[in-house]
Amino acid sequence: MVGDPLEITLLNSCGWTMDASADTIDMHSPAGGIIVSIIAAFEFSAELARMSTVVRVSKRGSPDQFKVLVKGSPESISGNTNACGV
Repeated sequence: MVGDPLEITLLNSCGWTMDASADTIDMHSPAGGIIVSIIAAFEFSAELARMSTVVRVSKRGSPDQFKVLVKGSPESISGNTNACGV
């Protein structure tokens, strides 16, 4: 696995597994009912002080959901949100 060692340790300690192919990276829940696929990753930008990842969450028996996960400085994140949190 490639990535932040702390984040990898956290995923492994929770029982999640990861499969990487040329096209996608899939993470599987311990019970096998959830698959999180990384669709796009935008690496950390010092200029923007944040990074983002677009994922597809597939749950057995439910429609797929797409989510954007953002990590960055409080200043860069709060500048892109409103009272509703988006």
